[in-house]
Amino acid sequence: MKQFYDKKTPADSSQSDTSWRSLLYFNLYRIFIYTLFLVLAAKAWIGTGWQLLLVRNGALLLGVSAVSFALALIAAAAIWKRRPSLDIQAHTYIFADILSITLIMNALGGVGSGAGVLMVASLGAGALLLPGRTALVFAAIASLAVLGQRLHSELNDLVSDGSYTQAGMLGVAYFAITLLSLLFARRAKETAELADQRGVDLANIAQLNELIIRRIPSGVVVVDPEGQIVTLNESAWYLMGMPSAGEPALGDLAPTLREALDDWQVTGRPNQAPIRLGDDVPAVIPHFAALGRSRDDGGTLITLEDTSTVEQRAQQMNLASLGRLTASIAHEIRNPLSAIIHAGELLDESPNLKEADHRLTEIIKAHSGRVNEVIENVLQLSRRGNAEPEELELADWITHFAEDFRRDQELNLTQLRTELPTQNEIRVFADRAQLHQVVWNLCSNAIRYGLQNSADARLIIRTGYSTESRRPFIEVIDNGPGIEPGQAEKIFEPFYTSDSAGAGLGLYIARQLAESNQARLRYRPEPGGGSCFRISFYTPKMAQASES
Repeated sequence: MKQFYDKKTPADSSQSDTSWRSLLYFNLYRIFIYTLFLVLAAKAWIGTGWQLLLVRNGALLLGVSAVSFALALIAAAAIWKRRPSLDIQAHTYIFADILSITLIMNALGGVGSGAGVLMVASLGAGALLLPGRTALVFAAIASLAVLGQRLHSELNDLVSDGSYTQAGMLGVAYFAITLLSLLFARRAKETAELADQRGVDLANIAQLNELIIRRIPSGVVVVDPEGQIVTLNESAWYLMGMPSAGEPALGDLAPTLREALDDWQVTGRPNQAPIRLGDDVPAVIPHFAALGRSRDDGGTLITLEDTSTVEQRAQQMNLASLGRLTASIAHEIRNPLSAIIHAGELLDESPNLKEADHRLTEIIKAHSGRVNEVIENVLQLSRRGNAEPEELELADWITHFAEDFRRDQELNLTQLRTELPTQNEIRVFADRAQLHQVVWNLCSNAIRYGLQNSADARLIIRTGYSTESRRPFIEVIDNGPGIEPGQAEKIFEPFYTSDSAGAGLGLYIARQLAESNQARLRYRPEPGGGSCFRISFYTPKMAQASES
């Protein structure tokens, strides 16, 4: 998980901000203290000072307080700009406090005035902001300053409160406070680093979960107790028919799924029947799991199982079995079939053959060819490789396909028309060769069955976006007789055909190839007669607003 976030960068940034914030609070304390001393010194100077404040040298007290107050204000600006560095500022301010408080203590009568206690805050701040050895050095300097002040008073026969014992005890207090502050700072730093690391780990887990949910093939929907959608991954967005943004309520987005959720919350048993959540999308089986302590007080995790994936796996297993079967029987069937075809051709070339016998040889050739076509189609199913999708621009692809098909079938522009968008490009991901085979098969059927309804077969190839689901599609439309409503789904079954000359595998192979490219092939009757076969692409790469 360390690959998602840099372990050091967030912690270092957090510690730097905390240190600057601590230095700012410390400087505010300095401004308050020096402001207080400045006010008291001014009152004492004009003779209205407090009786509790014994000032031995008013001029010194006033001068030191004024200078220290001014320097503290300058320090506030430096801290705000964060220049110079934090270490330089911390060293400067703590040393300045030791000097200023020592002079203030001297002006107030010495160690007994209690002013030396004010150094405790500065030394504590030094322990939090500076390395341990530097903080102890400042504690030693402060202790020596207190002892030096006591010695200065004695050597100059100045009146001084307090003894050397008091000065020594104050020095011991300085070291004790510094050591305790260092211990506290170390614990606080360890706690901050642990919290930062926990934050990194939680962020990594959150990102990992997001990536898993986003890329999991099953649809994932999370709703709160009120039925509002909290999370919706790309797969679920597709399986719901690519709804537009602005519909956070599950009941508005997928009423059928909301009914299934309500039923599960009441009975506790999910309905395993497949449901369809939108047009041109595969049916899904919803699974529900409570996220809270119960189904009532927490959210719900809904996973949507794509039934087309299960069907595709079953079909692949069937095709694998079919491939093994065809490989074993192809030799046994094709060799005798080749002999029959060859014998029929030789018999047809006989000069002594009667006209009725020629008719029989034609029957032999026709039905032998049909059997051979069935074998070729079955072998094609067994040899089909995996799809290798690439990005295709449908308008350009259809233009080149139509030219090839017209040339091969000797059609003119009236017999085969294309309807393409003039503005927006339509891009999909599909295997170029397999898509060519699917559309070629559909166009060949359109030409064949169109001739049954009219002497002049006509077909249209068009592309666009579905108005219901906004999915890109390709449609092949003919002017043939159409398909009976009850037979619409059967036409995609293997070996089903209404043409005695057909093998009944063309549409089955076309649908298999479409599904292997994450597309869906469906039949749509034309209102004015004829048939329409639509290939709907629902590859997640083609989502136009998946992140919405």
